[in-house]
Amino acid sequence: MNISVIILTFNEERHIGRAIKSVKSISDDIIIVDSFSSDNTINISKKLKAKIFKNKFINQSKQFNWALNNIKIKNNWILRLDADEYLSKNLIKEIKKKLPKINLNKEINGICLIRKQFFLRKLIRFGGRGKLIMLRLFRKNYGICENRLMDEHIMIKKGKILKFKNFFYDDNFNNLENFKEKHKRYAKREAKQYLIDQNNKKKSIFKYNTRTMIKKFLINNIYYKIPYQISSMLYFLIRYIFLLGFLDGINGLKYHYIQGFWYRYLVGKNIIKLKNK
Repeated sequence: MNISVIILTFNEERHIGRAIKSVKSISDDIIIVDSFSSDNTINISKKLKAKIFKNKFINQSKQFNWALNNIKIKNNWILRLDADEYLSKNLIKEIKKKLPKINLNKEINGICLIRKQFFLRKLIRFGGRGKLIMLRLFRKNYGICENRLMDEHIMIKKGKILKFKNFFYDDNFNNLENFKEKHKRYAKREAKQYLIDQNNKKKSIFKYNTRTMIKKFLINNIYYKIPYQISSMLYFLIRYIFLLGFLDGINGLKYHYIQGFWYRYLVGKNIIKLKNK
C-alpha cells in the first residue's frame, strides 16, 4: 500500500508491538520517532522492521512536524498513529479498497478516521466519547500538525477532506493512577496554550475537519466565558446525563468524572494560577 506510518514513542513497550502489527498489511514504511526510551520500545520496533529515529521531545506537535520535515518519507500518504492505538480489521479493508481510487483524485488531501476509546480495558460507548472523528490520514506535503502544547490536530493546506466509516482503537494498558497523572500534565499544558491563544488571534491558513472547527468555536466562544468551577461541572453533567455517559456503568463514571470534570477543573485552576503570576 502507498502509506507511510509515523508513530511517536517514549517507553511504549506495552503497546508498540500491537500498533506496528496493526499497520503491517497497509504499510512498508513504518517510522518510529522515539524520545530516548529506556525500556524495550526500540528493540521491539526493530524486530518488527520499523525504521527508528530519535529526537529530543518538546511536545507532540513539534515531534510530529520534526518527522515530517527531517525524515525521508517513502509514500504519498501518511498515517499518524499513537503508540497505544491500533487499526481495526474492517478499517484496514476499507483503506485497501478506497485509498487507491482516492489517490487518483488530486482534490482529496485528507481523510478522517473514527476513533473508539477504551478506558481500563473497557470500551467507552456514550458521553459523546464513543466515536471521535480525527483527521489522521493525509497526502504527503499537504498536512501538518498544528503548533500547540495540547490538543493538537492534523491540518491540511488545501483540498477536500473525506471520512472513512470504520474504526481505529485507543486502548492503553496503563492503570488509573497513570491516567490521572497524565491528565495533570495535560491540564498544565492546556492552560498555557489557552493564554497563548488569547494573545495570538492570527487565523490559520490550514483546514481542520468540521468537527474540530465546531469544537474550537464552542470552547473559545462559550466554554471559557463561564467560570471554570461552573463550566467543568456543566460539561461533566452534559456528558454523563444528557449524552448518556451513565450507560457505561461504574467504568464510565470514573472516565467521565476524571476526563470530563476533574481535568477541565484543573485546566481552569491552572489558568488562574498563570494569570496571577
